[in-house]
Amino acid sequence: MNYKSQRSAAKHADGRNWSVRFIKLGLTSAVAGATLIGCVSPALAADATPSSDLQAQVDTASKVLEAAKATLKQKQDASTKTAEYQAQGSAGYFKYVGATGAYSVLTDSAVNGKLASSIKLGQADDATSMANMKATLTYLQKCNELRKAEGKGELKVSDTLMAMAQADTDWAAIGTNWPNGEVDHPRQFEVAENLSWSYPDPFTGWYDEEKVDLQNGGTNHGHYDNIVNGSYDITGFAQRTNSPNTYGGNTHGQTFYFSSMTEDELPTAAGFKRSSNKTPQATVSNARFMLSTNENSSSAHTYSAMATKGVWAGSRIKPISDYFADVTAYETWLTNPQADIATAQQAVDAAQKSYNDLAAQAGIMPGTDGKGSVNPADPNATAPAEGNSSAAAPVDPSTGTGPRASDPSTLSNNTASPSASTADPARRQLAKTGSNVLGVGALALGLFLIAAGAFTLRRQAR
Repeated sequence: MNYKSQRSAAKHADGRNWSVRFIKLGLTSAVAGATLIGCVSPALAADATPSSDLQAQVDTASKVLEAAKATLKQKQDASTKTAEYQAQGSAGYFKYVGATGAYSVLTDSAVNGKLASSIKLGQADDATSMANMKATLTYLQKCNELRKAEGKGELKVSDTLMAMAQADTDWAAIGTNWPNGEVDHPRQFEVAENLSWSYPDPFTGWYDEEKVDLQNGGTNHGHYDNIVNGSYDITGFAQRTNSPNTYGGNTHGQTFYFSSMTEDELPTAAGFKRSSNKTPQATVSNARFMLSTNENSSSAHTYSAMATKGVWAGSRIKPISDYFADVTAYETWLTNPQADIATAQQAVDAAQKSYNDLAAQAGIMPGTDGKGSVNPADPNATAPAEGNSSAAAPVDPSTGTGPRASDPSTLSNNTASPSASTADPARRQLAKTGSNVLGVGALALGLFLIAAGAFTLRRQAR
């Protein structure tokens, strides 16, 4: 082979090598582009969009945090007013737990009307004293024991019915309030009610004596009927000690009602029936009287005009043991509000950590709502207290509202974890777009190189 032929053969072989290289490089580029488009970009998209389950967890954590921060704010506000709450007796308790309707029953003359002058908030003998309120626990438990023996369901305690019983009992305990000097109901609230004067145990007359009367065919058993009425499911009870009336001793009152009817307004008087039993008891040294009202009599009674709007607002309905556990917790708080604040702060810290962790997983930046919009800083966000805190605190009775809940992302002493800042959804979207662009470019270049290499090989083969 001459020199010219050798050069031609070498050139031909070199051309084939470059064509093969083009094809290999094109295949590599095409595979890389397809990978970027088919695998990397969808992974980034999935990572940028939290699953519905994760988003639901974030939403729930946000609500828990908001509630915990609102509670902390309420506790901090309430801690400066313990003396005020204590002076108001049970009204202070109702204010503390947010039972604004019950609070108005004891403090608003537009609601309690003629009863207002008889209510002496927090005074030792008054039905609103915490000592007298706690003393009713025994009577409420006994009432449920009697109902159970009769095959009836247990009554639960209502804040509003407790307040109504206290207001009514305060009025009924004062002899100068009685029309014509005879014991009577105040008839301010359209609920069933039992009253007794001077009985050490009111159930002796209300239940024991009247059950015998009923069994003997008598007609004076209105108190007994109220106690065993299976339709009633909520109650309240009150005791007024050292009553200024003819009989002296303690005055007791119990209210009954239906939880299904605890709306903003009570039923109209036209649909409410009343029975009265004035029963003198001559079997003890002091005369004792009982009086009952219920909704089963045939004679209608017009109750005093009253502002009923909102009397059930915030009224909790709880089993007796749970209700009085709350009363005990309230009295503990009165003596050491900072401990309550510490518990509430711990609840906020725990809720904040849970929210931060979930937000980081979902790629939510601090200060945003996870959907791209920015949450404004909350001017009411609470700083850490010196003690730390958790529990429900007072709602302002004048407005019926409590403090505004803080935004979960803006608590001053807690911020989202640093990892959340690297999970910006906008950056993830940009990465996804870049991956798509690079993938398309690499795929196009690869196809071009493959085509160019194949074309060159074909020409060289001729």
